[in-house]
Amino acid sequence: MDAARRTWQTRKSGRQTESDLPVSQVYGSLIQPVTTGPQLEKGAEKREDGWTPEDVSAQNLGFDVRSTNPKEHKRYIEVKARAGVGPVSLTQNEWFKAQRFQDDYYLYVVLNAAAQPELYRIQNPASVLLPDEQMEVRYLIAVQDIRLKAIQET
Repeated sequence: MDAARRTWQTRKSGRQTESDLPVSQVYGSLIQPVTTGPQLEKGAEKREDGWTPEDVSAQNLGFDVRSTNPKEHKRYIEVKARAGVGPVSLTQNEWFKAQRFQDDYYLYVVLNAAAQPELYRIQNPASVLLPDEQMEVRYLIAVQDIRLKAIQET
């Protein structure tokens, strides 16, 4: 689960950065643990208030946890954690899901997760937050370059 969720290492330096912490680490220390495998399948993790969390972070759905109550109402929770204090970023997919699910979408932000964790829960973040939109950089490689530079089989 953690390996599929996010990477902790920077590609160039290999040092740990203050990026997103794995979902299991956040839930393990702050809210109800979210487990995978046989324990989850048996329904072992249930919250006292009746909500049953399901870790879906590896599925790239735009949220990390889908939680369902006994009346089948669903909450969609995106978890972001910082080792220290600093901004968090949402992907375009996460932001679009926040806009789509509105009051059923929650952003859980954990600041100081490495030392003195502080949990902030924000319902309907797309309607109450004003994020700075940043462009993602991608490198487009032309087909001509691919064909010219490819290793030729002998």
